[in-house]
Amino acid sequence: MKRILIACALLSAHFTANAQVKYEVELKSAPKCDMAYLVDAETRTLIDSIAPSAEGDIVFKGEAKESLIACVSQTPSTQGAFHFFVLDGEKLSMKMQDAQRTLLLGSDANRKMENARSKLEVFATRLKKLTEDYGKLRVKYGEEIPKGEMKRIDDEYDAIEEGKAECYWGILQENKDNIVPVYYILRFAREIGYGKVDEYLKDYPFAQRKSLGPVHEALKGESRKFVGAKVTDLTMNDLSGKEVHLTDWVGRGQYVLVDFWASWCGPCRAEMPNVKAAYEKYHSKGFEIVGVSFDNKKAAWEKAVADLGITWPQMSDLKGWQCAASDIYNIKSIPATILFDPEGKVIAINLRGEALAKKLAKVIK
Repeated sequence: MKRILIACALLSAHFTANAQVKYEVELKSAPKCDMAYLVDAETRTLIDSIAPSAEGDIVFKGEAKESLIACVSQTPSTQGAFHFFVLDGEKLSMKMQDAQRTLLLGSDANRKMENARSKLEVFATRLKKLTEDYGKLRVKYGEEIPKGEMKRIDDEYDAIEEGKAECYWGILQENKDNIVPVYYILRFAREIGYGKVDEYLKDYPFAQRKSLGPVHEALKGESRKFVGAKVTDLTMNDLSGKEVHLTDWVGRGQYVLVDFWASWCGPCRAEMPNVKAAYEKYHSKGFEIVGVSFDNKKAAWEKAVADLGITWPQMSDLKGWQCAASDIYNIKSIPATILFDPEGKVIAINLRGEALAKKLAKVIK
C-alpha cells in the first residue's frame, strides 16, 4: 500500500510541477531599492524585474512554467533577497515593516513556508544575543577572554546550530506533500545531515526536481565517505608532475589518512603540526598520509610543502575548488580528512588534533 501511495504522490507531483502557473506577488513596504528582481531561487535565474512604487510597494505579475521556490531580491540573484516564498499560482501578498513580515494573502504552501520561517526566528534571536555577548567580552578582555566565558559562548553556539538542524528536519517532516522542503534541502542539506536528506528523498514526491540535481551529486560523494565504503580512486599529479593514483597508497595494507588541504587555507596550516606529529609517531608502524591539495598554483603548493616540512606523498590537479576530489568525495570545506583501513575501507572522517591521535592510537597497535 505504501508503494502505491508513493507512486500516486510522485505522479501528482509530476503534473503539478509541470503545470504553468499565473502569479501575482505583492510586497508592501519592502526595503528601499532602485530596482526589485523576481528570481527563481532553485536555479538562481532571473524571472522579472520592476521598479518599486513611491510607497515602496513591489508587485510582480506574470506566468511561470511551473510552481517553484522564488524570491524578491535587490540584485538579479538570491544575494540580497528580501523574502523567499512559493510561486504556485495563488496571489501572494506580504507586508514587510522593518524586520516584521506579515502574510496577508497566500496559498497553503506559503502559509507553511511562513510557519517554518517563524519557527527558525527563535534561533536567529539567540544568535544575535550571543554575538552581542561575545562583542562585550571582546571589549572587556580583548584577545584574553577567560576560558570559562569562551566555553559558554562555544556551547551556546553549538546548541543553536544543533537546534536549527533539528528544526530544519522537523520542517521537512511536516511538508512532505509540497515543495517547501526543496528550499531547505538546497540551502541546508549539510546542516540537516546528508544521511537524513538521502533517506528523506527516497519517498519525497519532489525528489527528482532538476534543481535538486546538485544535492543528489553531493549525496553520491558523501556515500563514498560512509564508514565501510571502499576507496574511490583519484588520479592527479605529484609535485614532480608524475601521474599518481590514490590507490597507489590506499588499500595496500596500511592505514592511510587522506588530508585535503591547500597552501592558502589558514586552518589547514594550523592543523599541520598535529598531522605531522601523527605521521612521525605512526609512519613506521604502518601508517601513511596522502595530501590532496586544493591549490591552483604549483609554486604556492611547493612552497607550502617546504615551509611546513611536509614529507608525505602529495597529489593535486591544480584546479582549486573545481578539483576532482571536490566532487568525488563532496569536499566543500577544508581541512578535511578520510582515514582508510589497510583494505582500503573508510573507518573515520574529519579527524583533527586530539581526535586523530586517539583514533590512531586505537587502531594502530
